[in-house]
Amino acid sequence: WPQGRIDRLIVAKARLGLRVVRLKSGDPSIFGRACEEIAAARAAGIEVEIVPGITAASAAAASICHPLTERGETDTFAVTTGTCRPGDANPDRARLAHPGTSMAFYMAVERAAVVRDDLIGAGAPAECPVEIVASVSTPQERHVSTTLGALAETIAAEGIRNPAILFVRYPKSLARAIRGISAVA
Repeated sequence: WPQGRIDRLIVAKARLGLRVVRLKSGDPSIFGRACEEIAAARAAGIEVEIVPGITAASAAAASICHPLTERGETDTFAVTTGTCRPGDANPDRARLAHPGTSMAFYMAVERAAVVRDDLIGAGAPAECPVEIVASVSTPQERHVSTTLGALAETIAAEGIRNPAILFVRYPKSLARAIRGISAVA
């Protein structure tokens, strides 16, 4: 449903004196459009409570038994989006393309080539490992491993669709290995 329709339904049912529960998978505060729904309810004088869920990044990492961070390898963990509102600029992915960074991209399947190009253009190696987890915590869950350089092609070849989380890791050991190779060359 379009967000406006959801907002109107929440307000209409609450005004009838009903207790409204907006159940979402994951955590409604992480790319869940909670801001729009809270604003609509508050504008109508309706009290709001958020009950946090387990965000898809945590659920996906647990499902594939792959920690979100790793001591000595990744000391920064970023949760970001691949898709912004129409007309908005893309996130500044150059801030993420640093050794020691682990990234979880939400809603990025259709924008995988742009994400790849932005990260590689900012200095992340094409060899960065990527884990794709689609339909997290459902019977249709799928897990595919690839590299940043092959990300878009892997998604197309595997027929990956949203919802999916793209985990991109730029481990410190990869940066050291690449520096070692370039120092010899």
